[in-house]
Amino acid sequence: MAFAHDSGFLKADFVMSTILALLGFIIFGTMSRNSYWEFGNSQRFCLLLGNPRTMTFHSSACGFTNTIGFLIAAGGIALFAMDFVTWKRSERFKGKRASVAALLIAPTLCFFSFATAIVIGTGIKTFCNNYDVGGTIEYDRCKSEVTNFQAIQTGVGASAVAGFLFAFYGYSEYIQYRQRHINGDKW
Repeated sequence: MAFAHDSGFLKADFVMSTILALLGFIIFGTMSRNSYWEFGNSQRFCLLLGNPRTMTFHSSACGFTNTIGFLIAAGGIALFAMDFVTWKRSERFKGKRASVAALLIAPTLCFFSFATAIVIGTGIKTFCNNYDVGGTIEYDRCKSEVTNFQAIQTGVGASAVAGFLFAFYGYSEYIQYRQRHINGDKW
């Protein structure tokens, strides 16, 4: 079955799910490699939500961002597969089930994408606000001395973009679902 003239939402979903998979891999790769701080000889600490003055670090924040990055990539791949099912099976009315599944996946991953952006953004801000240099807290010096600060900001941006794309994807799936429902497609 070829794309019909009214399949613009489905084409956009293919593009968005591909971009979402790439963003998930970017988040996963960036945060798994750059969210840790080398301290001393061989000690690695999670930068996110850490306090370098009291040497208290929360590795759960780094584990959360790595896990959600992987889930965003897996969600993008799953949504692409569901779009493929919708595209290939729509004349047999099987596409509605994939739309319902996508309607459940997209808002959930939208929430987790924005939550990840918040955890990364507030985590690095908390770390730099507690970065003590000679008795004074210097946020700008923290940004220059933490070598992977730009990569962490990339993780924030990629998570926020993924959240918006999941929101648009969910809206697009809802429109397609309503069109099928109005056309009288059966389960």
